[in-house]
Amino acid sequence: MFSLLLIAFAAAPVSQGYVPNEYVDPDTGHRVVRLTRAPGEYTSFYFHQNPFTVGGDKMVCTGVQDGRNWLLAIDMKTYAMDRLCECQDAGHVIVAPKRREVFHLRGETILATHIDTKETREIGKISPEWVHGAGFTVNSDETLLAGTFADGIAEWFKKPRGEWFGGIHGAHLPNGLYTVEIATGKINVFYRENEWLTHIQFSPTDPGALSFCHEGPWEKVQRIWVIRADGTGLKAIHERTMENEIAGHEFWDPSGRMLWFDLQTPAWKNFSLAGADVQSGKETRYPLNPDHWSFHYNIAPDGSMFCGDGGASQHGRDALTNGIYLYRPKDGSVEPEMLCRLTGHDYALEPCVHFTPDSRWVVFRSNMHGRQLVYAVEVAKAADKTVPHADKSHVANFYPFMQEYADTRPVKLSYLSKEWPDRDAWAAQGRAKMSELLAYHPDPAPAGAEILETTQKTGYVRYRVRFHVTADRTTEAFLLIPDGLKGPAPAVIALHDHGAFYYYGKEKICETENPLPVLKEHIDSSYGGRPYADELARHGFVVLAPDAFYFGSQRIEAEQLSQVYAEPMKGLAPGSNEYVEKHKALAGRQEEIIAKTLFDAGTTWPGVLFQGDRAAVDYLVTRPEVDANRIGCIGLSIGGFRSAHLFALDPRIKVGVVAGWMTTYGSLVYDHLHFHTWMIFVPGQLDWLDLPDVVTLNAPRPLMVVDCLQDVLFTHEGMRAAEKKIGDVYTRMGAPDHFACRYDDVPHSFNPPAQDAAIAWLERWLKDTGAN
Repeated sequence: MFSLLLIAFAAAPVSQGYVPNEYVDPDTGHRVVRLTRAPGEYTSFYFHQNPFTVGGDKMVCTGVQDGRNWLLAIDMKTYAMDRLCECQDAGHVIVAPKRREVFHLRGETILATHIDTKETREIGKISPEWVHGAGFTVNSDETLLAGTFADGIAEWFKKPRGEWFGGIHGAHLPNGLYTVEIATGKINVFYRENEWLTHIQFSPTDPGALSFCHEGPWEKVQRIWVIRADGTGLKAIHERTMENEIAGHEFWDPSGRMLWFDLQTPAWKNFSLAGADVQSGKETRYPLNPDHWSFHYNIAPDGSMFCGDGGASQHGRDALTNGIYLYRPKDGSVEPEMLCRLTGHDYALEPCVHFTPDSRWVVFRSNMHGRQLVYAVEVAKAADKTVPHADKSHVANFYPFMQEYADTRPVKLSYLSKEWPDRDAWAAQGRAKMSELLAYHPDPAPAGAEILETTQKTGYVRYRVRFHVTADRTTEAFLLIPDGLKGPAPAVIALHDHGAFYYYGKEKICETENPLPVLKEHIDSSYGGRPYADELARHGFVVLAPDAFYFGSQRIEAEQLSQVYAEPMKGLAPGSNEYVEKHKALAGRQEEIIAKTLFDAGTTWPGVLFQGDRAAVDYLVTRPEVDANRIGCIGLSIGGFRSAHLFALDPRIKVGVVAGWMTTYGSLVYDHLHFHTWMIFVPGQLDWLDLPDVVTLNAPRPLMVVDCLQDVLFTHEGMRAAEKKIGDVYTRMGAPDHFACRYDDVPHSFNPPAQDAAIAWLERWLKDTGAN
């Protein structure tokens, strides 16, 4: 409770065991995400130090990676983390949100590092003795920094904390407050006294107003003060009314009119979250039950609510009540709500809460999983579709050796594994290896295509066509031809999803007349109610949407199964809503035996899927409406998985879009394969190529990946690692602008905004500039 802005980095080696990337607290129903995903230990800022850029797109933290101390920037959408520079002192750190700079000390030198460019510049220097003071804080117009100093304090910090806290207070050392002009580095000492001064904070609205505190045992100090940066206006905030009364851990209201603080009358008996008007001194007090008290509080940027970081059992509170709290003012009091428990947290590390600038999340630091890490908990309750991660691996005691084996696979044909002098030769070798692993090589067969149905739509014609994928199997597809074509046009292969919904294939991504309720519900949840194939046709693309093996026209026929399996379908009218619903469950149960049988027959399910998609390209290039040099592919979920491989394995594809299926395979081992279909497994692949390695076989042709931040099928770590690997390949090939990765804060889906971005990507490369 009596902490200073002296934030220590972890020095000892720590366990790098499994920590969930996100989970829903089973007791509170709120989603918790881990912001610091890389190996190491991390510390978010002290609760009154701003860590965010304007708008909240980036957050700065400190951490230890590879045995060195770093300032790091976290992308708050993707959770990607960049090293900004090495960091010596975690106490003198503050972010100027509009400048997008973080100010910090290196020795006596004040530095500013730009959060986007990582460029570091020198602001000025302070006295060596001042590095033991408190700061920095930045004023509201971002022209001044401020800090505190105490002459002779360095010798006290060499003593045990039990001695120096009270000792420094009793020593009455010469202390002072100073400002630093950011533009010139000029230093101005504007206030001196012989009390220990810390906790300096600029007003969020008045560039010349500050608060600071008298540090020491709180029951002995007049704690909270305000002053102006020219030394005028000194005034105490909150006068003690009884013996052993304490008030502290103060912070500004976003309006700049009030200072809020923890008030106890007396200590450890009556608790309040209190605020004082800095002009009139009028106080507002919100009484708190001791079980809902927190070490530190903070206020939302919109001023509507407070948060807190809980307490510690050594102060008389039940350890099970320790957690992150939300407090909503109502009728002269506050309604407390626990956002997440901090079971196992050692409160020697103070969680130090911050609201994100949009007031949607509370950021905190914790060692509840062993390592010191930074988390955020969502203020709103988790959506029903958010699935908590398992607290133990789905493969139980077998997990360690399985994960270790996956992590040590050599991926020998990754473009990043070594220098490849010939890009085309490398791609040919990678495609040949994938062909070998996929193990499906049927004899080629003529398409033998026929048109089964023609429907005029607004702006295009929809054909239902049938063609051969092998000599003994056919499939159906929707072919969408825009009206008024003047010559061969760019084309897109549109690949439908899995969705545990097998009765339909192409119909899931194409408009059909009078769709059954079960189909309409699927389109609403997976595509925001807008089948994207028709949208592509309206933008002038020829579109082919084929049924994949096991879906639509290639679905498993219940009538051909043994009665023991088909019994649930008995008496239902084929094609009825109830029949289609029952078919979902039947086909899902049969997936396992289909997969086993394919393996036993000497092939793989992905091999069958990908061969069918290449056969669709064979048919598409026969159409006179199609420019064979301008073909792209797109798909969601298993359609994204198919799109990734069609893009990679068929050089006729010039542009790719992969939605909702990009990850590293190793990131799925702990607890995610439970969610996945049998259709994705290629034995032995990780010895040669991970999924992001496969998709780069067609690099540097343009590729867009669309990820969903609430997608329970993947870990954020796996999605980000895949993005980085793909991006590194495109950068090494000299074409970083040919790769784009988009993150939408939605569950597993391909909603209209993401569709629009993907269509714009396809238009850019297939219409505007070409992709060859």
